[in-house]
Amino acid sequence: MGRSWPLSVRGRLHTDTLAVGLSTARLPFGDEPPGPVRMEVTLSAWRYLDLGFVLDGGQVLAHARMDLAKGQLDTLTASSRGLSLAHLSRMVTGQLHGRIAAGGMLGLGARGEVSLRVDDLGIAGWRLGPTTLSTRFVDGVASIEAGAPGLELHAVIDTSGTTSVDGLLQNAIIYRENGRDSIRLTGRFRGVAPIGHVASGAMQVELDSARAEFSGWKMNLPEGVAAEYTDGEARLTTTRMVTPLGTVHLGGVLASDHLDFAARIDSFDTADLEGITAQGAGRLSVYGSAEEPRAQLRAGLKSLALGGRELGELTAALELSDSLRGTLQLGVPSATTETGSGLTINLSAPNADFRVGASTGQEQAHIRLEANRLDASTIATYALDDSTDLRVSLSADLTFPAKQLLHGINWRDLSGQLVLQEFDLARDRVRLRLAEPSRAELSGGMGSTEGFDLPVEIFRRDTEAFEPAGVIHIEAQLAGAGGGLMIRAEDLELEAVVRAIPGRVSLPAGLLSLQANLTGTSGALALDATAEVELDELGQLSARVFGRPRRWNASATWVSLVEDSLRVTASAPAVNVWPKWDELTMRVQSNGFDLLPMLDQIPQLASLTGIARIDVTADSLLTNPHLSGRIEIEELQLALLDVKPGYEFPAGEINFGDRDGGGAHAELAGFSGRTTRGEGRLQLDGFYDLLPGGRTDYQLQLTGENVRYEY
Repeated sequence: MGRSWPLSVRGRLHTDTLAVGLSTARLPFGDEPPGPVRMEVTLSAWRYLDLGFVLDGGQVLAHARMDLAKGQLDTLTASSRGLSLAHLSRMVTGQLHGRIAAGGMLGLGARGEVSLRVDDLGIAGWRLGPTTLSTRFVDGVASIEAGAPGLELHAVIDTSGTTSVDGLLQNAIIYRENGRDSIRLTGRFRGVAPIGHVASGAMQVELDSARAEFSGWKMNLPEGVAAEYTDGEARLTTTRMVTPLGTVHLGGVLASDHLDFAARIDSFDTADLEGITAQGAGRLSVYGSAEEPRAQLRAGLKSLALGGRELGELTAALELSDSLRGTLQLGVPSATTETGSGLTINLSAPNADFRVGASTGQEQAHIRLEANRLDASTIATYALDDSTDLRVSLSADLTFPAKQLLHGINWRDLSGQLVLQEFDLARDRVRLRLAEPSRAELSGGMGSTEGFDLPVEIFRRDTEAFEPAGVIHIEAQLAGAGGGLMIRAEDLELEAVVRAIPGRVSLPAGLLSLQANLTGTSGALALDATAEVELDELGQLSARVFGRPRRWNASATWVSLVEDSLRVTASAPAVNVWPKWDELTMRVQSNGFDLLPMLDQIPQLASLTGIARIDVTADSLLTNPHLSGRIEIEELQLALLDVKPGYEFPAGEINFGDRDGGGAHAELAGFSGRTTRGEGRLQLDGFYDLLPGGRTDYQLQLTGENVRYEY
């Protein structure tokens, strides 16, 4: 069964009795096999067989007694009390409850009853909710009743003849675990088929309504639909399906010797797609037979725009006859742009792998891609939700097994090359341009890139010109299931980083040098990264990150201009390779840090001095934060801008701990001070709380006596 199964066996043998006991830590199958398992087997008078089974101390119980001489099942009973189906397969979720009882002659003479319930049944990430199943088996005929929210199913299985099923859907809903995808159905279905020959049976489906939502895209059948299957032929009556792209008219017949199916959109309607507008139509026709299928797809979009910016015209064509050929073209009309600019993709493949029963699996598909000074600014601006200019020129010539067009393309089977001749990205006075053409080679599960260097430039207002602001270098090596990706940045100005990142980002002035290496496989990635930052007014920052399949660790050290240091370490377990941020643990330490370098970062202050000694640990900051430790402040002096005199506090502490009711609590203590001139006295008190869920609560109180104030 694919895994070792340590088994403990004990037994005894008498003249007419054999008794054997088996025990093991867990079942020999399942993704997370439950246990422990105990089995008892007794053979009496070399005729009567008793079997007992216990799982997890009684979560599942089973007992059977058989008369081997008569071929009779005297009794069979089994029960489950909350068995987690996920232990058996990660594809299934829910808790199984129920019982089974059976008896009678082995074979068609047996009789039995089954009553099962699954709390919140889920299959492959889709949830059906509470589900029940009951069955009675008498004289070779099984009667089945099943139900879930909105679903009733009745079935009869006659082991000597046929199977029939009748189902009723009343706003039945299945939904994805992410809570955003769902399918709702109302209607009924009926079917009948000979035992062992389902393909020669018959099925009728009548849906009064059907609605679905996938990743925010909504679809429905406003008039419902009727479909039937009889002896190998499926027939769908012409119906309308409303989609985010417009109304689709579809219908036809699918049979092994006859294909006649069509779907069309007479007018694309993108009103439900945020930021996307287009005009056009599309049509798909399938004909021929299963052995010699024929198909044609035609689609055209004019005035295609993203976020109000014109993208151009899009045309697509796909035809399957003696071979498979396809073309996709994207670009603005030639009257408004340079000749030949845009994107063209051509696909060709023999048809051998698309015929039922005639697949060889040896045919190769061929893709040619050509982008000639493609203006992708509209796409980049839409994706980043911020004005971005992007121009690309590239060519690719790739081959891969044609059968993967039906089952998904595996990059390991790709062969060929991709050449990037031009890459020019600009946003907010920062520009990245490919230094020289870059090439990627793929062959036999191996891949590599060459010459991917991106000089960074920033526009200087004083010179009215773009000037160098660093360089980014990228290398990739792929081998089978693994490989590596290396990214190196040299003397990259932080101002350029701020301007290139969408949204509001604030960083001090300085230069960044970084090297990151990503190696391993998709299921076992390893990241090693180091960074050095020279900050113009704050000193030097160095950082390291180590990411492994089970855990991520990071550290950073800041050395100020006066050579004080502050160190931060962090660690988090990994889930599906990436860090589990809600279990992040951090520690901040400094034996003494002069606050003067912080003055330029707080514009409300005219002066700031003092020493901070820090030792604070934090964890679970994103969910239920916990903080411990303290910050000790000595000789703190500060003055507000345009306000005299200043204030000084000889000593003070910020103590961190847990908050009653959950969360973290920080409290000020010992901040008794005076004004730098005069006899004024000051007392600073307060607290700051981090609450579960990211909320905060705080209170600061400054009490003064005889405090001078000059503005």
